[in-house]
Amino acid sequence: TNTAVFVTLMLPAVYWLLLPARFRSVATAGISGSAVMLASYVSGRSEAFTILGLLLVMLILNGALALAVVRSNRLSRLEWAARESERRAKQELADSRHALQRMLMCVPVPLLIVSKDDGRLVHANEAAVEFLGDHPDDMGLRFLSDLRADLSKPVRSLAAEEDAPQRFEGTIRVADGTTRDVLVAARVLKIDGVENVLVAGVDITDRKLLERRLEHLATTDSLTGLANRAGFFAAAEREIAATRRSNEHAALLMVDMDHFKEINDTYGHETGDAVLRSFARLCRRLLRSHDIIGRIGGEEFAILLPRMDMAGARGRAERLRSGAEKLRFRGRAAELCVTASIGVAQVGAGEKGLAGALSRADRALYSAKRAGRNRVASAQEALHLSEVA
Repeated sequence: TNTAVFVTLMLPAVYWLLLPARFRSVATAGISGSAVMLASYVSGRSEAFTILGLLLVMLILNGALALAVVRSNRLSRLEWAARESERRAKQELADSRHALQRMLMCVPVPLLIVSKDDGRLVHANEAAVEFLGDHPDDMGLRFLSDLRADLSKPVRSLAAEEDAPQRFEGTIRVADGTTRDVLVAARVLKIDGVENVLVAGVDITDRKLLERRLEHLATTDSLTGLANRAGFFAAAEREIAATRRSNEHAALLMVDMDHFKEINDTYGHETGDAVLRSFARLCRRLLRSHDIIGRIGGEEFAILLPRMDMAGARGRAERLRSGAEKLRFRGRAAELCVTASIGVAQVGAGEKGLAGALSRADRALYSAKRAGRNRVASAQEALHLSEVA
């Protein structure tokens, strides 16, 4: 009947498309169903051409259904593989992120992860919390600039394509309100597609303190606390360069304590040291805070007076000479009085260094000593005396 023919055609489709089984099982069931129904139809003594047509239809139908199921199974497998791959990728990413966080927390160097766009603090490891003295959130620190602004600009200026970490020095404010010097290494890294900066810091406060101490020892006279020869000339050269840029004058004083060798020989080196320390204190008291004072020899002092003309410099020199004359020291047998001879020279606005003025001031000092000591002489007076001689 027509119903039998319809069932014969539809039964394979039902098996192929509706049974939730593997391809081999579905194919076997569909082909078997088609064969049984075809055999039942043949047993009804149908015409040969009808049977042949039915056979061809069933082959075409099974072939088409096989292709559809194969494609469906392939798409299902691809979808499952994609979901599984995505799941593994997410798991690996989560594992990597967890491992990175554990590594950052275990590193003994203070580490901060900072947003490159706005400098917001994203993460701090345990070493950073210990270094800061508290967690940044508890300290009210939300941005890198809250630590110290001098770190923010170089960190935010980093480029993502830089191969090596950028290193620079800065200072960080910690929980107790003090500041610490740090050596910083920073590198851009992407987290979830967002550019961040990994900032690693090493505490170099003790090293910087040692450097400052060594620099102080290298440029300071241990007896008087004034600049030594190297320290004086370095500071004076910088000041003269600044004076030249502003087209201003400066003055130079060369001071020598009179008969100092006799003081050492007669009253002892302790008394001589006391004379030098007292004169250094006198200079600090009578001169301006920005004047540069140095002990450049045993009993020789040099003083640079920025932004001062010859009249003002000579007045300061007279005050120093008069003040030195009033100093008193207890000697071995009697009270000791000291005097100083001072040479004054102008540093011209166009001079590039201290050498010329130093030579003129030294000649003026020699002129003051030759004229009887305990007096002030200028470079002009020394030149006049040399012309007369």
